[in-house]
Amino acid sequence: MTATEVTACGRCGSTALHHVVHGMPSLELFEEAQHRPDLRLAGCCVGEGDWSTECLTCGQRRLFGASDGSMWTTATPTDTATRVTEYAALARATLGMAETSAVSYAGLWLLLARLAPIASDTHRARLVEVLGLSSDDAAAVAADLLATPHPTIAAALGAWSRVRVIAGLPVVPDELPDQAGLDRWVAEHTRGLIAQFPVQIDPETFLVFATALVLQPRWTSELAIDDGGLLTLDDGLQTIVDTHAAGHVAVAKPFSTDGVDVVSVIAAPEV
Repeated sequence: MTATEVTACGRCGSTALHHVVHGMPSLELFEEAQHRPDLRLAGCCVGEGDWSTECLTCGQRRLFGASDGSMWTTATPTDTATRVTEYAALARATLGMAETSAVSYAGLWLLLARLAPIASDTHRARLVEVLGLSSDDAAAVAADLLATPHPTIAAALGAWSRVRVIAGLPVVPDELPDQAGLDRWVAEHTRGLIAQFPVQIDPETFLVFATALVLQPRWTSELAIDDGGLLTLDDGLQTIVDTHAAGHVAVAKPFSTDGVDVVSVIAAPEV
C-alpha cells in the first residue's frame, strides 16, 4: 500500500475502493499497478478536482487540497441503499433479530415496497417511515430494481393465489402451484443456490408473495481451494478484530470488480 492510499471510505466506511497515484512511480509501484485493478497511475501533474481514492459503494472521492489530505467530496450516496440500510437496522431492533441467522433485508424491503400501494390509509404513514418513501414511489423504485438489477444480482418477485383476487394489486398473481412448483421457482430464480421454497403451503394457503435475491460478485482473482476443500484468500482485506460482543473475530473480504463488499466474519465456536 502506498502512502497516498486509505483503507476505508471517509464517509460510509466501505473498503471497496479505487486508488489513483500521482507523481513519478517507483519500479515497485509500477509493477504493483500491473496486477491490481483497484490501482491506477495518473502522471505527475495534480489539477483542481483531482482525487486519490474513490469509493465504489457510495461514490465519494478523496480530493487533494486539504491540509491533512483527507477531504472527501459531498457526492450523494445511493438513496435506495441508504433506505435499505436504515430499514435493516429498524427491522433488527423492532423484531429482535440481532441473533438470527442471515437475513436479506434488501429482499424484505423489495417485497414490502412493491406491495406498498395496496396498504390501507392507516398503514401508509407508517410505511413512509419504514421504507423512506411514499408507497407509490417505493413501489416504482422496487419495480425498477427488479426489472434492471445490478449485473451481480439475480432478483425476482413471485406472487401466487389459489382464488381470484381483487383487482388493483401491484402484481398479478399466478395460480398457486404445489410445493414442488414453488421449489422449482426458487431454484430457478436463485441460480440453483436455494433448492426448497422456505414456506410450506397447505390447503388453507390462499395467497403467497416472495422475493428471491442472489448476489454473485466477480472477484478480481480466483479464490483457491486447499486440500481440505476450504476456500483460501491470498489478497483482499484480511484482519483480526477485537470486539466487545464476540471477542476476537477474523474478517476477510476479497477484492471484487463490481463495487460490491462481501465480508466474511468468524468468531470462536462458542460465539
